[in-house]
Amino acid sequence: MAVTFEGKTMSPQLKNQVGNYLSIYILVFVVLLLLVSLNAPNFLTAFSAVAATFNNIGPGFDLVGPTGNFGGMSVLSKVTLSIGMIMGRLEIIPIMVLFSPRTWKRT
Repeated sequence: MAVTFEGKTMSPQLKNQVGNYLSIYILVFVVLLLLVSLNAPNFLTAFSAVAATFNNIGPGFDLVGPTGNFGGMSVLSKVTLSIGMIMGRLEIIPIMVLFSPRTWKRT
C-alpha cells in the first residue's frame, strides 16, 4: 500500500527513516521509564513523569500532577528526567550523535 502526503507518494527510504526514528523514540522512552520506575512510588507517576518531560507537555499525573512536583523523586530519577527533557527538546538523534564515541574519535 502506497503512503501519500500532499498528493505525493513517499519513497521507501523515507518510510524506513520514519520507522527508524519511531523505533529509537520508543526505545529511549522505555529506557527512561525503566530508570525512573526503579525509584518511583508507582507506575503511573513514573510513566507520566517520563511522558511529561520527554515530550515537554507540562504536568503529569499522580505525584507529578498539576498539584504535585518532582521534589520527592530521587536524584537518579531527576537526572534521568533531565536527560529525557534535553533529548525531547533538542531531538533524539543529535543527542545520540553527541554522546557517540565516533563523534569524538580523532582521525
